[in-house]
Amino acid sequence: MVEAHERYISEGSAEEKAAIDGHIAAIERVHLVPASIAPVAVRTGETGPEHSTVSIPGKHDTKISSPDGAIVVEEIVLCPQMLEDFNSTTHEIGHSLDLNALGGRLSATDKLTDHWFSAQPETQEWRRAVQRSVAFDRLSTARIDMEKQAYYLLPVELWARSYEQWIATRSGDRDLREKIERRRADVPGLYWEEGEFGPVGEALEALFVTRGLVK
Repeated sequence: MVEAHERYISEGSAEEKAAIDGHIAAIERVHLVPASIAPVAVRTGETGPEHSTVSIPGKHDTKISSPDGAIVVEEIVLCPQMLEDFNSTTHEIGHSLDLNALGGRLSATDKLTDHWFSAQPETQEWRRAVQRSVAFDRLSTARIDMEKQAYYLLPVELWARSYEQWIATRSGDRDLREKIERRRADVPGLYWEEGEFGPVGEALEALFVTRGLVK
């Protein structure tokens, strides 16, 4: 196991690196990352008007870089505006850990979304906690754009947001918490109220505990 900054390497201007490294420091107050994960560059760049993205160049948005076909995340590209306004570094590292199965081995196939850790049997208790939460019900019934609603309810997005909120809660990072509060006010149920996040955070933490990653 290694510290997060040993696998997630910030790039960019001094200001951008400081913002990225600040969120990586919050992660380091909560958990280690598997040494088996290859180093990932974290930088800003052009990602479209609204989205940050985990960038995995190659066929089907994956890169097969080892003989057994393991998925390797090469870089995390963040929209500059989202880096300033949202917890995009923490959110996208959550996606990266999901895709890398927290250091486990998931094979890349044409249907990559079937092989995210958040969709596997091992994460069933976390999914149950999410689906039983008031926030999930609130988001499922919110009168918002249907395409965005479907996107927000994807397991991979629920994972990244719950990871983001878990890090904010466990680390006590004020910046992370304030940004979640603002986003929670924008979209009903997008994040959990502090008093209702407990079961979701506990289920997520249990997964990291089984990997020996929690500090």
